[in-house]
Amino acid sequence: MIRAVLFDVDGVLMDSFEANYTFYNTVYQKMGETFPSREVYREIVHMSMHNVFRSTLPSRAEQAMIIAQDTPRPIHLFIKPDQADVILESLRKKYTLGIVTSRVEKGIDAYFSFAKNRELFSTVIHHGLYEEPKPSPVPLLLAAKQIGIPCEEIIYVGDTLSDMQAALAAGMQFVLYGREETAHHAESFVSLEKVIEDIDAQTSAQDS
Repeated sequence: MIRAVLFDVDGVLMDSFEANYTFYNTVYQKMGETFPSREVYREIVHMSMHNVFRSTLPSRAEQAMIIAQDTPRPIHLFIKPDQADVILESLRKKYTLGIVTSRVEKGIDAYFSFAKNRELFSTVIHHGLYEEPKPSPVPLLLAAKQIGIPCEEIIYVGDTLSDMQAALAAGMQFVLYGREETAHHAESFVSLEKVIEDIDAQTSAQDS
């Protein structure tokens, strides 16, 4: 059976590509640098902020982190998936909900300022609470420990290969959001609830 559902933020709970791209451009402009193109950023969008800086500007990554702390997040560019609020409220009635994200603390605060749904989540694991980012299972294992639920009774919803690798390494079920490349996938929040319920039914049948 499934008792908990954990969510990635960027690419799942919200479309933040343009917001993040704008944020990084602002940081680099403050430093007199030029951030890479959108095409290049798409290849590293799954990385934590620190690793984005290490990848694109290794000689000044630590300076970029300091400047980023004082750079406002453009939350007006965040986009919430259709029906996300309704589906999350429905899922909370049946499962413990949580977040596992590569965002730093200020980044997750920006999400909650936008979404206004902090009360829905029993645990929030952000970069800074762990050192090893996804695809390491460490962030997901930390979430499982905080909510006190075995990994085999948890689903992680993510949108990247590193999300899937982390979930499988942790021994969790995985739902790929936004694409049809795995057995369990959801193209939108509208279809996500049924996918989760189907996995719950399958695992419950296996347990009986």
